[in-house]
Amino acid sequence: MVKIDDIKLNRLRNEIHFQFCTDFKNLVVKFNPMLLRIDSQFNLFSLYYEQASQCLKLILQHETAERLNSADQRRELAFRRLCDSLGTSLDHFQPSVVESANKLKLLLKWYNDLPKKSFDEETAAIGNLLDELRGKFALEVSTTGIEAWVDELDFHHRRFTHLMEECRKSSAGKTGLRIKNLRGEMDRLYLTMTERINALMLVENNSFYEQFICDLNSHIGRYESKQIELSRNEELRKVV
Repeated sequence: MVKIDDIKLNRLRNEIHFQFCTDFKNLVVKFNPMLLRIDSQFNLFSLYYEQASQCLKLILQHETAERLNSADQRRELAFRRLCDSLGTSLDHFQPSVVESANKLKLLLKWYNDLPKKSFDEETAAIGNLLDELRGKFALEVSTTGIEAWVDELDFHHRRFTHLMEECRKSSAGKTGLRIKNLRGEMDRLYLTMTERINALMLVENNSFYEQFICDLNSHIGRYESKQIELSRNEELRKVV
């Protein structure tokens, strides 16, 4: 007689644990929790599931913040390289190139304190600088041949701006919930539901429960394999 396989949910990483719970939730909905006779437990499980989803958004927010800092550093590096690129133009044999380089040098001098500014102030300042480089000082940029560095600054500036918007969106629904506690409640309810279904299968032995168990075991097998693969990769990293 078929039975739901065991899975060590406490060993799954947060993202993988949530993915498994999502697959389980979708499967229960597909078979109908009332027909499975686990509707009261499933309703509570679904409540914790939604709260866990909010909690994971906070975790992703922290990851986005790290990416944001990295993107800001690349943006500032592109600005410094843009300033450095004027070096040879200042000593150029053509007077027109030297003149253009000096004009750009004076312009860029106004933006030397970019790293000291807040994210919002720096973003506004770089936006203004790019507007000037592509507008009022477009001829000087072309004459000195620094278009590629202007494009590079623009690329990293746009990337930073996009990540900043992601950060703001992800911080919109902050909660004080802790993912560890939520996982514990979800795991407890999962165990209660699966034990009940196993017992009903033992008593009734019908194809409806058998199909549900087979489908769930298929999910469990994939996640067990995924966990083994992650463990092996961690061991390899330790060796390296």
